[in-house]
Amino acid sequence: MIKIVKKVVQLLMLCTFGLFATQSQATSRKTQNHEKEFTIKGKIKGLTNEEGGYALFGDQYPNGYKRVKVNMNKGKLSYKGTTETPTVIKLSFRNKNLSKTTTGGGYIPTNATTLMCVIYPGAQIKVSGKITDFIDAYPIDGGENDILKELNSKLHPVLNKSVNISLEIDKNKELTAKEVATLKKTQEELGTQAQNIRVEFLKKHASSVAGLWLMEDMLVRSQIKIEEVEVYLKGVDAKKYGELSYYKALKDRVKGYNSTKIGNVLNFKTKATLSGETFDIKDLRGKYVILDFWGTWCGACVKGMPGLMEFRNAHKDKVEVIAVNCGDSDERWRKSKFTTDYNWIHVKSDKGDNNLANKFNVQGYPTKIIVDPNGKIIKRHVGETPGFYEELMELMGLETAAKGEKFTIKATIEGLNSTEGSYYFEQKGKERGNWVKFPMQGNKVEYTGEVSEPTLIYLNFTDNRVKKYSNPYKTGYFMSQVSLLGFVAMPNKTITANGNATDYIEAYPAGDRENDLLAELNKQVHPLLNKVMNHSCKLGDRSLSDEDKKKIGKEINALNAKISEIKLQFVKENISSIIGLYTATGLLDNKITIDEAPSYFNKISSEYKNSMYYTKLMKRYNQLLEEKKNQANTAEGKDAPEIVTSETYSGNEFTLRSLRGKYVLIDFWGTWCGACIKGMPEMKAFHEKHANKLELLGIAAEKGGTDRWKSMIKNRGFNWHQILNGKDDKDFVKKFGVSAFPTKILVSPEGKIVLRYVGEDAEFYKKLYTLLK
Repeated sequence: MIKIVKKVVQLLMLCTFGLFATQSQATSRKTQNHEKEFTIKGKIKGLTNEEGGYALFGDQYPNGYKRVKVNMNKGKLSYKGTTETPTVIKLSFRNKNLSKTTTGGGYIPTNATTLMCVIYPGAQIKVSGKITDFIDAYPIDGGENDILKELNSKLHPVLNKSVNISLEIDKNKELTAKEVATLKKTQEELGTQAQNIRVEFLKKHASSVAGLWLMEDMLVRSQIKIEEVEVYLKGVDAKKYGELSYYKALKDRVKGYNSTKIGNVLNFKTKATLSGETFDIKDLRGKYVILDFWGTWCGACVKGMPGLMEFRNAHKDKVEVIAVNCGDSDERWRKSKFTTDYNWIHVKSDKGDNNLANKFNVQGYPTKIIVDPNGKIIKRHVGETPGFYEELMELMGLETAAKGEKFTIKATIEGLNSTEGSYYFEQKGKERGNWVKFPMQGNKVEYTGEVSEPTLIYLNFTDNRVKKYSNPYKTGYFMSQVSLLGFVAMPNKTITANGNATDYIEAYPAGDRENDLLAELNKQVHPLLNKVMNHSCKLGDRSLSDEDKKKIGKEINALNAKISEIKLQFVKENISSIIGLYTATGLLDNKITIDEAPSYFNKISSEYKNSMYYTKLMKRYNQLLEEKKNQANTAEGKDAPEIVTSETYSGNEFTLRSLRGKYVLIDFWGTWCGACIKGMPEMKAFHEKHANKLELLGIAAEKGGTDRWKSMIKNRGFNWHQILNGKDDKDFVKKFGVSAFPTKILVSPEGKIVLRYVGEDAEFYKKLYTLLK
């Protein structure tokens, strides 16, 4: 009995101890959280009951930041949170006065429209101030936030003035070129003033949270030299601030700068590869190596990827690429088409110890670091520029393409007010061209470039008045030739053009045969084409009745027919010219049939048969010949070619033969094809009614990766057989002679083609229903 009592007592003691331990642990966690707490309290005049967006920045978070919602109450701000380390945060508010929105719908981000403060364990931060057209409020706490206030109370009004000037230039289309120049000069002066404020602040407060945050921000924006950072860091209290993410990042960048100078041997080893296996750059000795720092969020990066791949593939025995992804989540990086479809070495830069952007001191994207076959760094290049690969070929001692000769375009277009011009530059023998941008002042165009042969160019401008918006809300526009300035760039020639910008560009080049011919054609075509574009824009008005739309459609068709007749007459008289060859290519299989084409080709003089436009014309002609042959082979009554592929949505191999016994409707489509997508619901509904007799097969001709294709199939419920068009024997678009989208081909249960149809309308389903009965 005594033994039993003892055991019961022991058990009670254990339970009590366990309960006490659990309570102690909970109390300990509460105590720890309390020690990490910070509070922000205050009031900002001009705010109502609105929600603030709260962002924490720092390496302690997987993506480099954390967003938390902050509720406002009539301008009163009260927030309590926790943080383990000091960091600078920004609070943004939904307030119309703070919206720095451009005419294109985007906005210009600036720190002046956020409330900035330093948070740290135990911080009690007070806020007071007001909103004008920026946040004139600066938190204080008797320490780190008072230091930050010293910076921002001087800097933010200056930044705000500069942004307002950018908005004035963007939105006020009545400004003259002289007025724009004056505003830009004022903006430059404000930039100098802001830079002086930053420099003076760092001289006093480099050893502070705000100072280290500012220093890293300036370094990334190229507002401070890395050598200056190195000097400042020597004066920072490392015991107090050494664990700060900003301090660590700056130390990494200084070390990265010193270790990646031109002439240094690059030692680079990492496990952050797609496979997780260790990669060592020493394994690539004997080849030139391009380290390309990029991100899917970087437009210039992804735009330049095809050109980089083209260069690497042209010299793959001598050149390799290491693509270093920065700023993307691991999942986004792995699923990106620029990872899955580009067969070079892929490496991931993350936060913390594997922050390769810091370790290589990458300050802009894309950044390319070039290493020679001996492992030495020979070049560092930031951005995407047209001449980069020519420089690279010369640096690597590779065979360079023939250099072009200079041309100059000079034009004055009254009524135009643009800050920039651009054009897509094509060269003979290259699959892709390059976009070239150049500065402008108002209505004056003056640009000197290089071409190796006479080249047709259309200049694009930033002036919204000559753009043709596709709907009344101005959220998208047609890239029409009437909003561009066209000319033929001639080697060693200056081309001039003068005219007006009304609701299109009425300016035409002159001075040589090619440009005189282009002017002759465009003076006839552009007024008509402008009417077509304006009519097309009207169709975006949702208030139009169906009858009004039909009437506008008839007018568009009549205008297009007239334009085609003018172009055809021009080609008959002037096919032996640059613009003649270019125009004839567009008329093939439309106004000029395949059978008629040779009679036109016979008129082309030998001097034009070396032109890239002749090459394009013949390529299009041969393509149409092949399409015609394939269309004949897949005409109604013919046996359907077999389809065998593993490139399927399901991941399983597909064969057309496996669907014998039912009708099969093959739908050639693409995610880029609006008409295709618009018709899918009707096709799906028809299939559901006749599923006992009919199978659907979607063949997608995708222009990029597969992510968008898979996503659209999943999200829109395109739950039938879906495969991708491929190359060679899996190029089903070519095999079936498809030249327009959507094209639908019906295959009988016995494998015979019984119907070919281009387009998407109710008439098709009437025919389909008749055949299935």
